[in-house]
Amino acid sequence: TVGFLLTVGYHLETIATTAVELLEQSHLYSVDAIYSMTEQHIVLIQCLREGDGPNWQKLESFRFEIDPTDGDQTWRFVSGIVARLDIAVIFGNLDLASAMVNDLEPFLPLCAMYTVKPMQLFLSCLTFAGLARSVNRRRNLAQARKYSKEIKKLVGTQGTHIIHKYMLMDAAILWADPRG
Repeated sequence: TVGFLLTVGYHLETIATTAVELLEQSHLYSVDAIYSMTEQHIVLIQCLREGDGPNWQKLESFRFEIDPTDGDQTWRFVSGIVARLDIAVIFGNLDLASAMVNDLEPFLPLCAMYTVKPMQLFLSCLTFAGLARSVNRRRNLAQARKYSKEIKKLVGTQGTHIIHKYMLMDAAILWADPRG
């Protein structure tokens, strides 16, 4: 929800209010996955509100502040990386987004959750499609296509509510490789 509000351009104050309400509700109903993700989005919103855009050093330093192998910290790490990946893609920092995708690789089984996997695949595809426009076109397009195929499978298992992500991913791949 918070990532969607960021993507479509809601005012940060509105997003912050919504995020706090969602945090309270997810804590009340013990929905830990949403709680962790929302908690990380609130940190990002605070980071965005500090100035004229994201503080990239502060966002990137998160990767080194948490021990992802500590069982209690693993989900917080994954949530934080996905939330930062979202911000990096929205603001076009594809180098940071690529680093976040690589950081997620060892934790992909944890990303298999219903709410996280489509977002992880979508953002990863957009990252590599964007990178294909400037560097290692063949390799990056192959990565983008891999993520697109994975989300196409999810459309069959999770339903058509994520088909828009698949269609946007295909458009990004076509944009990156006009030859088709």
